[in-house]
Amino acid sequence: MRLVLTALLIVLPLAGQTPVKKKVKPVAEKQIAESPVIAEQRAKAEAGDAEAQLEMGFAYSSGKDVPKDEAEALKWFRRSADLGNQWAQAIIGDLYMSGEDGVPQNASEAIKWYRRAADQGNEMAQYSLGVCYQFGRGVGKDESEAARWYLASAEQGNKAAQTKIALMYSLGIGFPQSNTEAAKWYRKAADQGVAIAQYYLADAYERGKGIPQDFAEASKWYLKAANQGLAMAQHAMGNCYYNGKGIPQDYVESVKWYRKASDQGVTDAQYNLGTCYDNGQGVPQDYVEAVKWYRKAADQGKDLAQNNLGACYFNGQGVPQNYSEAYVWFSLSATNGNTNAVENRDKTVKKLTPQALEAAQARARKLYEEIQARVKKP
Repeated sequence: MRLVLTALLIVLPLAGQTPVKKKVKPVAEKQIAESPVIAEQRAKAEAGDAEAQLEMGFAYSSGKDVPKDEAEALKWFRRSADLGNQWAQAIIGDLYMSGEDGVPQNASEAIKWYRRAADQGNEMAQYSLGVCYQFGRGVGKDESEAARWYLASAEQGNKAAQTKIALMYSLGIGFPQSNTEAAKWYRKAADQGVAIAQYYLADAYERGKGIPQDFAEASKWYLKAANQGLAMAQHAMGNCYYNGKGIPQDYVESVKWYRKASDQGVTDAQYNLGTCYDNGQGVPQDYVEAVKWYRKAADQGKDLAQNNLGACYFNGQGVPQNYSEAYVWFSLSATNGNTNAVENRDKTVKKLTPQALEAAQARARKLYEEIQARVKKP
């Protein structure tokens, strides 16, 4: 903006003066010389080298060594794909499926290109075809076909496909249900660093599903997934340390992992962290902090947290004593099936006047509806 204003000050005459005409010499547009690597790649691509055409597509798509240009990228990807390059075909399929980079979304066209690449053994296209068949995108939904293409991709080492295969074996989708096969494929993906596969492999070791039960192995794989930030693995590590399963019991470490999972919104971890503060396990006893974490879990419908929050109100621990609020949370917990809360609720009724009880019941009904609506949100 400063440059524009400066130019105006130079050109505009003083009031009452005739403007002075200036001759403006055009500035030639600076030409950016193409790098030798790109020049060589372009020459090969123009001569019909499919691999070079693919690389030109990548260059224009990323803006590396050439100005970013989606139309040029698409042109080179398509030329390479037309010559049979499997990676270019897979990319064209992705572009049609997503409708990005100037390509109109067309699932049927995407399937055509995926199939061409998949038939050449392209693992990415095989995985994409599996997704299309699993969810009915551009083709009829067919779990057996999905399993076939996932397996083809997984056998080439595609870690996403390996994870899918494991899940399908675990649930009996597209394959006969087999915990042994599920564990086998979870391990392949876990060895490649897939956090969710590491978590499920750990779960298999903890439960002895498809492999011999081994708590030490379970904690090892939970830790790998937890260190990648997977919330449910962080909660599982908290449980391992709390219970001393596969590792020495350590409440301080347990609290550390519960907190990480709680900060990501894991309801059970929030409840467990509240319990640690309530009991002074791994942290100094702090009823205010206990109430804070119980409330977070209770607001997500956790019946145990609702019961404990009710107890905090009943006893005046961490919050001012309030029998009406105690009744509300005991009532919510009881509605969610907690038998201890039923007893606590009935005990609290005796502390309330008829008017206070009626108001507490109305609040409990309203809060229950609010929580249910919140929990059911996708």
